[in-house]
Amino acid sequence: MNETVLLRQAGMNRQLTYEADLGLVIHLQVGADGQVSGDGVEQIADGVARRFQLSDSRVQGALLTGTKLYGGGSTQRFEGVFINRTSYESPNDKGFTEFGLGVIGSPIAISGVTVDKFFYRHAR
Repeated sequence: MNETVLLRQAGMNRQLTYEADLGLVIHLQVGADGQVSGDGVEQIADGVARRFQLSDSRVQGALLTGTKLYGGGSTQRFEGVFINRTSYESPNDKGFTEFGLGVIGSPIAISGVTVDKFFYRHAR
């Protein structure tokens, strides 16, 4: 069971922070009723970032849904899933597992590579 589900069951309100490569950050406040508020920073181009607020957001099971609201008033649908990710150094490696938030976002080109899938590690 992931930490967000445990927090909801315990009736707690606590801020959780998730960080991804490229300086991406999401801060979440999860209520016992599944309602979520938060904010974050995302890259839209190499070296260009923008802030957003999460609105109309909620957690259902491991799924986080909502809307990103940007400074100029534009919006974008947001969807992520709380998952465990295991990384391997070689075929014989036992791997390293970490908990976080998997998000498919808008494609961005960073140093000639287009990225649209992001894993936000739970920052402790």
